[in-house]
Amino acid sequence: MKKKTIVPLIVFLVGICLLSVFTYNTNVQIQKDRRTIAKLNVVTYGQRIENDIENGIEITDTLKQLLINGNGQIIDFSKIAKNLMSYSIQSV
Repeated sequence: MKKKTIVPLIVFLVGICLLSVFTYNTNVQIQKDRRTIAKLNVVTYGQRIENDIENGIEITDTLKQLLINGNGQIIDFSKIAKNLMSYSIQSV
């Protein structure tokens, strides 16, 4: 009678241990994947922000050249501003 209850109990406990190890390894891999995705997102958004800043600097340099060429006067500024307006400087 003891063998009939001990063998299934041992199999059950070994199964639980294996399932626990498998679950732990899966969770560790999921966390690694999430960190990798987060790092890629940071790089992507950082590059996007850098590009937006560079575009804003280019537009500012263009306005600087207009001021230099016009001796401090910009004729028809509203027309020029509409053409130069971009998402990166709309808040300015």
